[in-house]
Amino acid sequence: ASHVEFFKDVRGFYSSDPKTNPDAKFMAELSYDDAIALVRDGAKILSARCLDHAKRDGIRLHLHCFLEDTETPGSVIS
Repeated sequence: ASHVEFFKDVRGFYSSDPKTNPDAKFMAELSYDDAIALVRDGAKILSARCLDHAKRDGIRLHLHCFLEDTETPGSVIS
């Protein structure tokens, strides 16, 4: 696969949990390493193992929100 799409109940990656922190900053694009660091610091949106494999194989990850229109941009990890 060249990319994988995930559908979650949030728009994508945030600086902190947007459900508990209204000031959380949305992150439209981030590197594998930045995503891995967020997950290891407690973000529960994807697993570190998933991110490690994607990084190793160069697979682009795209997170969408299933509660919104699929055309709404989410977060891209590459």
